[in-house]
Amino acid sequence: MSNGWILGLAEKPKVEELQMDWLRSEDLKEEKNVTASVVIIAVEVLLLCVVGAITRNIKRRPLLR
Repeated sequence: MSNGWILGLAEKPKVEELQMDWLRSEDLKEEKNVTASVVIIAVEVLLLCVVGAITRNIKRRPLLR
């Protein structure tokens, strides 16, 4: 056997490895989508809290005359 033949075999990915790589990539896509949704919801809640606090603060201030 020559070294080129051994390296040629080592370089070819096996079907199982390809399947695992594909599953990992699908998991990462799903995780990215879930994480993005959680961040969007968290920002919306934060903005609602800030707007609510500002609104309450404005209502409490006496009018300057």
